[in-house]
Amino acid sequence: MMKPEPTPRLPRVVFPLLPVYFLSSLILSAQGLVEVQLQHSDTPAGPWRSQSIGTAQLKNGNILMQASGQSGFYRLALLGPLHRDPSEPAHGAGTASEDPFSAPGNEKNIGDPFAKIPREQLQERALFPDMLSEMPDYTIRPANGLDFIPSDRELVPLPLNLKSAGGSSSDDDYATGLEGDEDDDRGNLENYLLLELGSHANAGSLVSGIELHIGGFTVVLAAPTSGFQPNQILKYDFNTSSCPSCWDTMAPDDWDTIILENSSSDGLQVKSVTLVHSGETVLESNPGAWLDSYYGRKLDFSLETGTTRWNQLFQNRATALYYAAQDLGQTGARKYVSSDVAWCSEFASWALRQAGLNTPTGSISTNTLQTYFQGRGRYFEKSDCEAGDYLPQAGDYISYNGGDHSVLFVGWISRAGSAPADGDKFLTIEGNVSNAVVTRERTWSNVEFVGRAQ
Repeated sequence: MMKPEPTPRLPRVVFPLLPVYFLSSLILSAQGLVEVQLQHSDTPAGPWRSQSIGTAQLKNGNILMQASGQSGFYRLALLGPLHRDPSEPAHGAGTASEDPFSAPGNEKNIGDPFAKIPREQLQERALFPDMLSEMPDYTIRPANGLDFIPSDRELVPLPLNLKSAGGSSSDDDYATGLEGDEDDDRGNLENYLLLELGSHANAGSLVSGIELHIGGFTVVLAAPTSGFQPNQILKYDFNTSSCPSCWDTMAPDDWDTIILENSSSDGLQVKSVTLVHSGETVLESNPGAWLDSYYGRKLDFSLETGTTRWNQLFQNRATALYYAAQDLGQTGARKYVSSDVAWCSEFASWALRQAGLNTPTGSISTNTLQTYFQGRGRYFEKSDCEAGDYLPQAGDYISYNGGDHSVLFVGWISRAGSAPADGDKFLTIEGNVSNAVVTRERTWSNVEFVGRAQ
């Protein structure tokens, strides 16, 4: 057996049943730091390959390993000293004191992309968080009272003194960003991002903020006054933006692309991200990942926005509902009709066209869709359904509230008998509710007629 070479002054390392080789003659000072790598080879002559060491394998300065499963030779290779400025904060991913397999990165020359921006200017550009004690639960919002929805039955323009997010362009200054009203363009529905940081000792960061990209629109998420810290739950309320009108520059589908970016090497650990737009949860993800310019400066949640919305409709495979769900939370009529009108029927008709039906286009009303379904043998009065002639299916069209509103049927929440009756409740997806695409709990008693879409 080869004679081990002189070793550095390191904690004792034990490998039961296996030979150990220490390759170095470096003598460390009391304050020295070195980088040591565990390596394995089938023969004493090499080649040597690095082996990872999990945190569970470290105990009292020893490395615990299973003696079975991999034969051969192991050694600790001293790669060299680490020269670290002791004044640098040991905070964030990549410090010398942390588990390198949990938080890779180089903390030297950390850099803060917002450090040179005066605080007052940063306040104008950034959103500042509220601290939460726990993550809130998402629940479907029942429509206890009918939401303010301008009727589209006869396409009568709204009176100009009504301040709403729906109706003519004079009443709707917020086309596609955050739904709001004419007075101040503030959102009447919830719009916010929840950022939950991990529990790792270095999960926090000293960076002043990170960037949230919503399509081509960028928002700075500022750090709390105490800085980003482990286990924080931070709520960034978009409705409190210092520039609400800025959001109106967004394209309708911008909310499909959600990216977090940290251009600093002072990383933070993102445990979970939740995005609520117009009261709808459009993103719910638990990446448990490091956001760090050294390891991964961007976390892209674009794919997950689609699955989150789909899950809200119980993963329903009705084509019209799938496409409708992808627009949950979107605001404004622009995607569904070229004019700014009360657009609940335009949204429903657009979704049904994705399923292959040749429903009407342009500025339409519930009367237009009634004529369409009657002409194709797909029309059922409320009384027909109650008599058992037809039971609404996922993706069907429903005229609601005396024919003033259009919704898409998702599924039953409660139904007493085999046929629907007053008091039964069902889930819908619908447009132009406070100028947004939302899910709602509706009651059968307010149904006018059903249009079969399947």
